[in-house]
Amino acid sequence: MHACSHEQMRVYWFYHYFPKGLEVDLARMPDVIEIASLLEKAGFIGVGNEICYRDVVVADEKPLSYLDKSYRDSISTFSFLGEADIQSGCTKILDDITWGDVIKIVRQSEIEIATRVGGSCIIYGQKPDQ
Repeated sequence: MHACSHEQMRVYWFYHYFPKGLEVDLARMPDVIEIASLLEKAGFIGVGNEICYRDVVVADEKPLSYLDKSYRDSISTFSFLGEADIQSGCTKILDDITWGDVIKIVRQSEIEIATRVGGSCIIYGQKPDQ
């Protein structure tokens, strides 16, 4: 199973612009440790996880893409946000693109992902023979 830990979510640049999205996603998505525990309770053995330091899902995302409503509509987090939260985030992105700050914000997130927390995790386990 492919998932993100809550620690990984906290460093994504996306949530810098849409902080309410982090609150929503932390509440609706279980942490990797919780998922592993549920697998063990379901009878899986050898449960563990492997951190992916280069995540293909978030690696090529661009802040500019989030200014496009059709792009945002394909991301479930936005269905939980109010229009004011979305517009505030888009304005912040546009301002940071204009002033060049977006590069620093994205780069800091990429450094955290590449060196410390990773971008996602692979959670694995094996169902014992019945």
